[in-house]
Amino acid sequence: MPAYLLFSSFIEKITASIGEMDTWLFLKINTEWNSPFFDGIFPWWREANTWIPLYLFFIVLAILNFKDKAFYWILFIVLTATITDQTSSNLLKNIFERVRPCRDPNLAGQVRLLLNNCSGGFSFPSSHATNHFGFAMFIFITLQPVLKKWGYLFFV
Repeated sequence: MPAYLLFSSFIEKITASIGEMDTWLFLKINTEWNSPFFDGIFPWWREANTWIPLYLFFIVLAILNFKDKAFYWILFIVLTATITDQTSSNLLKNIFERVRPCRDPNLAGQVRLLLNNCSGGFSFPSSHATNHFGFAMFIFITLQPVLKKWGYLFFV
């Protein structure tokens, strides 16, 4: 058997195994390892409007502390968010094509929904996660001299 067929078979088995573990973990978290406290917080947490005060805080912080450089700092935050959003939404999601669990026919009737609707498109990687990670990384890198060891809190 040619080496490329063996490698291809190996990759298919690994991919299937990761998919099975992903489904198992999702169902555990979604149906068994849940909490009324977090069930109330996470839908609110994912809303874009929830984060507006934090974004406004950073804009004011930049204007007060960076003065002339504030415009560029804010511009680069917007560019970072645009790059992370477009990379996750238009590149990576189309590569992985992971169906949202609430739209997966294999999970029909097993998924506990916290929202009234299930958005369309693919689910991996999470655009919320990539955007917030990009934002946290930008803050961490640019404010490292000011924040010192406290900069790591932005990743939490």
